[in-house]
Amino acid sequence: MLRTVQERNVDVVLASEQYRNIQHRWHAGAESRCAVYVPSTRLREAAVGTADSGSFAWVELGGIRLYSCYYSPNSPIDTFAADLSKLADDISTSNLPVVVAGDFNAKAPEWGSALTDRRGSLLAEMASQLHLHAANRGSAFTFRRGDTGSVIDVTFTSASIAHRV
Repeated sequence: MLRTVQERNVDVVLASEQYRNIQHRWHAGAESRCAVYVPSTRLREAAVGTADSGSFAWVELGGIRLYSCYYSPNSPIDTFAADLSKLADDISTSNLPVVVAGDFNAKAPEWGSALTDRRGSLLAEMASQLHLHAANRGSAFTFRRGDTGSVIDVTFTSASIAHRV
């Protein structure tokens, strides 16, 4: 990742299920399962925040709040729903447009999955209530294992910035 960031002159990285934290300008969730990394020195973090559950971290940059999320496929549906509710509550406190991206381990046609699971229903409902738009296009796998895969990683945006993604 660090090599790609350098080669492509990347400004911001939203990381899910990362293997280790980077010290400088790396804003990780409480359990280090997700992070927002700001390698660009041109950008200044206006504010940062995390969830107590560790399921998300956010940074405000350039008038946008950027969320990085990770929800384990092994957590019970009740835990997923509770953590998703915390995310929704946090998003609703933002006065800025948002980008919410991550590994939700959730399936729904709204972001390219062929089927809907319970997590997908809950996530789609949250996005609808917050007027967020799925930025995923098509049905290309976002997770792949061998010859199989699924569309479980999703990016959402506020309507006001959807055209910029």
